[in-house]
Amino acid sequence: MARFKTLYLLCAVSSVAVTPARALHWPAETLRSLQTQSGLFRIVLVGTGNQLWVGGNMVRELDTSGASVAAQWPPDGPPRFILLDLPTGGGSCSDLFRLLDLTPGKKPYLTGTFNGCPANPSLSVDGDNVAIDFAGTRKQRAVIWRYDAARRRLHDPRHGAVTGPLL
Repeated sequence: MARFKTLYLLCAVSSVAVTPARALHWPAETLRSLQTQSGLFRIVLVGTGNQLWVGGNMVRELDTSGASVAAQWPPDGPPRFILLDLPTGGGSCSDLFRLLDLTPGKKPYLTGTFNGCPANPSLSVDGDNVAIDFAGTRKQRAVIWRYDAARRRLHDPRHGAVTGPLL
């Protein structure tokens, strides 16, 4: 009987320890909101991380609390693509990026992380092809990542590898 009580107590304690942060009702603060082609996009700070919301639905929970919008396309209207900057707190060129595809009529899609330097990229779009251009400097060569929105694939310019889809 004592063995059963000990096992029950361990199960009860471990189930409390893995409760997601949002279930604990942590305070939330909207850091950025932006009307997009697929509804309202929000970056919400919850505890020590960020949540990405589109049209009232959470797209992803991130382990970083410093997410920001690095670029969007089109730049002068409700965006179809949002480039997110995820600082890691390291030295030079330490930021990571993710592209959020908000193509109307499709579920929002967030690419895996990728990096580029310097951390002031621009987006250009031709149909379903997105170029994420990290302009070069005297110390860094230019890097252009390519995203295929039709297939939801991110092409790594350094290795020719393809990632996605993750969601």
